[in-house]
Amino acid sequence: MIEAVPAALEQLRSRLTELEAERAQIGTAIIALEALNGNKLLPAKSSASTNGQPATLRSTPDRKSSARRLYESDPSLSITDIAERVGVSAATIYAWRKTEAWERAE
Repeated sequence: MIEAVPAALEQLRSRLTELEAERAQIGTAIIALEALNGNKLLPAKSSASTNGQPATLRSTPDRKSSARRLYESDPSLSITDIAERVGVSAATIYAWRKTEAWERAE
């Protein structure tokens, strides 16, 4: 029975790798679906802005929910990557993550 443990662990590692790849694809698919459904992410830069973002648009619910989905679905994305994708500062992502207790799948 003990001999079967290494093989079982290898199967679990393999399945975990597959699931992580699927999770990354899901995050990308969510962004694509949002764009198709008209919930396009707001532009990342504006001439009348604070920190590169229009002051009235920095914390829209669409940006926050998109950022959270990316954070939770793709652990390989850094906070900076997520911030660039949704058009807010990394500090904003950190604040949202802290106040709403976002958690990443392991």
